[in-house]
Amino acid sequence: MPTPPPDTGPPTWEVSTAAASNATATPGSGAPTRRLGLALTVIATAQLMVVLDGTIVNVALPHIQTALGFSDSNLAWVVNVYALVFGGLLLLGGRSGDLLGRRRIFITGLLVFSLASLLGGFATDQA
Repeated sequence: MPTPPPDTGPPTWEVSTAAASNATATPGSGAPTRRLGLALTVIATAQLMVVLDGTIVNVALPHIQTALGFSDSNLAWVVNVYALVFGGLLLLGGRSGDLLGRRRIFITGLLVFSLASLLGGFATDQA
């Protein structure tokens, strides 16, 4: 009866560095640097929009409190619900990007956001 191979410990995993080496820019080629710069600009703009949205919600809290008659404890729920909805939509968008393509979902999100902002800008009253 053959003996089983000796236990050599936990399995080891090899990590490919091909993607990292392809992403680094060389001084002679301008394309990877441009793509990385564009990606950084898009990510920084998206992060700015997230922070700006949070700031707008916090600045609007006193007006929300007087207009809707919220108490201080109920006013805290405005921020909590905003964070929960934002997180849920972030998860939904991430999964949609996995299933339908990240670029398609990103562009769709930008279009929906732009259209909603445009409609909000054209609003003449609070209705």
